Amino acid sequence: MQGHILTLLGRYDEALEKLNRSLELDPTFENPLYSRALTYYKKGEKEKALSDLNKVIKLRKEGNAIAIFNRKAERLKKEIEK
Repeated sequence: MQGHILTLLGRYDEALEKLNRSLELDPTFENPLYSRALTYYKKGEKEKALSDLNKVIKLRKEGNAIAIFNRKAERLKKEIEK
């Protein structure tokens, strides 16, 4: 949650530190995966953002992610791929 808030505040490097720490504990947790993708996107790192978004989408297909994060991931992915 802190990582996402830091992203919204434009503090991207701090956000990535928090999000990466969360993902070290559980690499399949879709919330920080989506937030990290958003952070990378805001930093202009589209390939890294797409990689994380694809992970969220894959988790959902495997039944391991909450639908809301999948929908958000799909929307952001389409925006990046324009």
